[in-house]
Amino acid sequence: MYRIAVCEDDQDNRRQIQELLEERYGDAFLTVTYAEAGDLLDDWRRAGRQMQDILLMDIRFKDVDGIEVVRELQKIYGQVCVIFITGFAEYAEQAIGTEPVHYLIKPVTGERLFQAVDKAMANLRRQEGTMLTIAAKGGTVRLLPGEMIYVESNLHVLEIHGSSRCWTVKMKLEELMESLPVQFVRIHQSFVVNLDYVTAFTGHQMELAGGVKIPVSRARYGQAKERFWEYLRDKV
Repeated sequence: MYRIAVCEDDQDNRRQIQELLEERYGDAFLTVTYAEAGDLLDDWRRAGRQMQDILLMDIRFKDVDGIEVVRELQKIYGQVCVIFITGFAEYAEQAIGTEPVHYLIKPVTGERLFQAVDKAMANLRRQEGTMLTIAAKGGTVRLLPGEMIYVESNLHVLEIHGSSRCWTVKMKLEELMESLPVQFVRIHQSFVVNLDYVTAFTGHQMELAGGVKIPVSRARYGQAKERFWEYLRDKV
């Protein structure tokens, strides 16, 4: 069963969307509704985890901006599957940075709603086999390994760096490594990098997308070099 939240300040629209979801998907969804996106944010913060799998999110609310709420959720909890619903097409460009599954313009028809939700469900099914669930500072984070560029360890506290976010996790680097796929390599006592993001390997450092340079220790240089060339050969 998927958990879905409908965040819409217009009562009639909110009720209509909920009824369409119940009619089409029945018991496949556990649906909750919010008149304010800020209330959803508060619920997730209190629970310390993602409360819903899919968010149907309006953008203009009385007290908050729906896009900013989604950005805040992503900073704390990682990947969030969101479908924006709005009467204003000009917000689409602002919403792109949150990587929404879909963007629906009101009035929303059942056909367009179902297309968007079916796409969201398909994305979730693809991710379920690879998604990592990690106990993080302030709650639980669900991450796709592909979101992770590199990890830095400092006294059993890890900083997981993504392209636009950083998550703090209290665990040993060795424990995280057990859950990571083969493109992740430990190049230093304190660093693990995702080879998908390595743009250069010169001397004793790797340069990553965005210009970040990570040191390669002498003890791990030989293994790091071998893994890097194996990775390149597999990509050819």
